[in-house]
Amino acid sequence: MNRTRTALLARVATATIAAGLAALPATAATAATAAAPTSGAAKAAKPKKVTVPNLIDATQQPVSLSPNGDKVKDRARVPFTLKRKSVVTVKVLRTTGAHEAVFTQKLGTLARGKHAYRWDGKKPGGKVLRDNRYEISLLANPVKDRIKKASDYTYVYVDTRYQPEPLEASSTTVYPNTTVITDQIAFNHGGWLAWGGPRSERISKVTLVVTDTAGNVVRSAPQAYRHELFYPVTWDGRDDTGAAVPAGSYAVHMDVTDAAGNKGTSPAMSVSVSAVPLVVASGTRTVAPVNGTLTPAPASASSRSAGDGGRASTNGGDDTPTEPCGSVFASTVYPAPGASLRSKSGCGWALNEARGSGSLALTDLNAPRGLQSAQLSMRGRPSLDGEVDTAQLALGWLGSGWANLTATSPTAPGEAVTSSPVLNNAWDATRYQRQVGVEWTIRTFGFDSYDVADVTANFTYLTPQAS
Repeated sequence: MNRTRTALLARVATATIAAGLAALPATAATAATAAAPTSGAAKAAKPKKVTVPNLIDATQQPVSLSPNGDKVKDRARVPFTLKRKSVVTVKVLRTTGAHEAVFTQKLGTLARGKHAYRWDGKKPGGKVLRDNRYEISLLANPVKDRIKKASDYTYVYVDTRYQPEPLEASSTTVYPNTTVITDQIAFNHGGWLAWGGPRSERISKVTLVVTDTAGNVVRSAPQAYRHELFYPVTWDGRDDTGAAVPAGSYAVHMDVTDAAGNKGTSPAMSVSVSAVPLVVASGTRTVAPVNGTLTPAPASASSRSAGDGGRASTNGGDDTPTEPCGSVFASTVYPAPGASLRSKSGCGWALNEARGSGSLALTDLNAPRGLQSAQLSMRGRPSLDGEVDTAQLALGWLGSGWANLTATSPTAPGEAVTSSPVLNNAWDATRYQRQVGVEWTIRTFGFDSYDVADVTANFTYLTPQAS
């Protein structure tokens, strides 16, 4: 009886409180609701994470190791620096074929400062990976939540054995009796694999060995291997005493220690030693000036003033017909293949310039060391009588892509010969610079118009002395 009455009174009290809340104003009800604790309420937004520059910084110098059990470079050491205390994870990835992870290893929480990851070239479990180049990726996840994670990487070469590669040579004949230069030929081991191919092949030490046809060693020279050169190892055609070896055929090979500590011998290649010296010879060629193949635009009375974009000529002439800005035409002053270069004003964003170019290949010369020097001369004149328009001549080596020595024609009416400075080529067998021709550019600027008759190249080169 008492239990039933108590429950009834409780229900009445609850209904009374609910009715009171309903009768409150909206603002009061809202406040009352807000004051009451509720589960699942929206939490405050988290602060954005910030980036720490170079949070992890790994060495960019490639590392080589040779996990073959000979106790020479059996492990690789990859230094890295942390700017914040972080959890560090290492991934080893293949760089050939699919760029996929070989394995992942957690290094745990590391303090700020310098560290090093040491790798034995093996998967977890002890299996040695095959010879190849691998990427070591280091991921740093800062202990502080408000800092973004970051990663860096370096390359490691797994190279368990020396693998022979053919030699490449800058030339196959050396002229040790030359006096105008110290002649030599130079060699590269393995071609461009030395610049970061799938194996280390970054040669550490070499000994160049030269043998005669009877197998006798005439030259054995330890040399540094400079990877920044095209052909880092040289031979001057002399024996170990410094005397020129007799003319004939010789075999050259390298005894090699690569960057991973592996040793081996390269295949041999045949070279020749000449009894005659190289001597200086010279030559001259006259060729067409520029690519002037268009028909000249007709002169017009309206273009004889500056008002319509033509040139205000001192003698009322028409330097600039209505061709587009910077055009080259077949010359009417000189017979074919002369060219007329006509710049123009009023081009808007376009450059007020006419440009023509040409080149001269001299592959027919017997010049085993290429050209020694070159100079160009341009014969031409202002397009109109009495004018003082000029043109610029620029000279460069064939295939260089740019001309670096310039000369400007005289500011005087009438025909003139404009000569460039002399372009010299210092001989260096270790670099790829066997220049066998020249190229040039002829330009007019602003309002000038200039006709060119021909271009003459004067050059010197080294050639074997006639027997």
